[in-house]
Amino acid sequence: MNKKLFFSLFLLVALTAALPLYAANPPAPTGEKVLKVADGQKAKRDSVKFWHSKGHKDIACVQCHHVVENGQPVFKSCNADGCHNNYAARKGPDSYYAAFHSPDKRSCLGCHRVEFKAGNKNAGTKCASCHTP
Repeated sequence: MNKKLFFSLFLLVALTAALPLYAANPPAPTGEKVLKVADGQKAKRDSVKFWHSKGHKDIACVQCHHVVENGQPVFKSCNADGCHNNYAARKGPDSYYAAFHSPDKRSCLGCHRVEFKAGNKNAGTKCASCHTP
């Protein structure tokens, strides 16, 4: 078999095999994201400034963005329709507050507590660790 043809076929197979892995964990967004309550809602604390790339780059996207459709993860904002867009509830699967504060390891605070107990002292568990002016 021609070396160029063999190499082309090998490259095609390798890229095809790698595509689902890339889709399951695409590059994290860059820059600061400010998490705040929706318009018309009253905040009890300062907003949270969040960077995917600072301290979270080794966490699989599906750890937080846990919605799966047709066997593939769907990366949406937490407050997207059908996700955590109930701003009044403090508990429940659609609660915006619970998405960040529940004891479940998929929430921010839940994950931080697990990491802190495992010895990661950079995983803040106090309100001011995340809610900063």
